[in-house]
Amino acid sequence: MRAFLDKRARSGETAQRLTEIDQIEASNDAPGLKSRKIIEIAYSDWDVAEAADAKYPGHLTLDRVGEHVQSGYQASDPLSPGVFDKAAEATCIIRVKQVSEGSPSFVDENLTAYHNARNDLEAWRPYLADYDRAWRSCAYRFQFMQARYEKKLEKGKTVTMRDVGEKVGKASSEIGKWWSELTKPVTDAVDEFKAGYQSGQN
Repeated sequence: MRAFLDKRARSGETAQRLTEIDQIEASNDAPGLKSRKIIEIAYSDWDVAEAADAKYPGHLTLDRVGEHVQSGYQASDPLSPGVFDKAAEATCIIRVKQVSEGSPSFVDENLTAYHNARNDLEAWRPYLADYDRAWRSCAYRFQFMQARYEKKLEKGKTVTMRDVGEKVGKASSEIGKWWSELTKPVTDAVDEFKAGYQSGQN
């Protein structure tokens, strides 16, 4: 019940923020001031940013930030450092979403997206309070996907060797005598084969 009420409260707050954005859009504020107000509200919370982007699909918040800078509004109506932190994160996420861990060329795609994200973040460097922190946060996303992908591959190899060992173990119980005569296996694959074989004997 608590979670439901919290979610409803957040939904109400988001709706209120969208109403504020609508009012600013319709106001007679100077373009730079209007732009700053809208961006600051939209990037005050990721839920608000998502809702604003859904309502204005042709004028995404990230695009608004870019336009604000390109129009020279940053000099007269500067955006807060937190806005650029979110802009950098949103830029990184776009590249992350271009990568599919199920793709046969995942490794190449992930590396390409990693480099593209780094180039993208360079555009925000002059406006970020801590560029290195922003880049480390972004790079971690790609490194995490790579590590998860490699873990899945390793798990798949382990299961395969174990299955093969189990089948051989079931085929002949005499093979069990061999293991006591062999030296310690020198590879993980052999260890898994033995484990599978012994499982088949039970």
